[in-house]
Amino acid sequence: CGAPGMNAGGNQIYTLVRVNGKLYGTIYFHLESGSPIASGQTIVAGQTIGRVGTSGNSSGPHLHAEVIYLGSQSISEYISSWNGSLTYNTGYSYANRCDFNGNNAPCRMDPGKAFGYN
Repeated sequence: CGAPGMNAGGNQIYTLVRVNGKLYGTIYFHLESGSPIASGQTIVAGQTIGRVGTSGNSSGPHLHAEVIYLGSQSISEYISSWNGSLTYNTGYSYANRCDFNGNNAPCRMDPGKAFGYN
């Protein structure tokens, strides 16, 4: 939660999931402290993993969610070479967005599309 260099996002939870042979990471920002899950724990759909808060650089309670397409490697392969950031090499420019770069991993996805809201 609020790791050094990531304080603007406040308390955060990172998850990894494989869907149809593709690996994705999600990051949830600005959470309350005291996550109900431990680092490294396997989670299941519908499980509470955090609570909306206003930690970090936030003007009020909300959830900031990001989805990162990471490629086709397995979760264990990704973890073995992880550098500590799901967003490494994705930046914030449009060139690093999956919609603009042809889904070349790693890239940032539109969360609305990833969660089926667009």
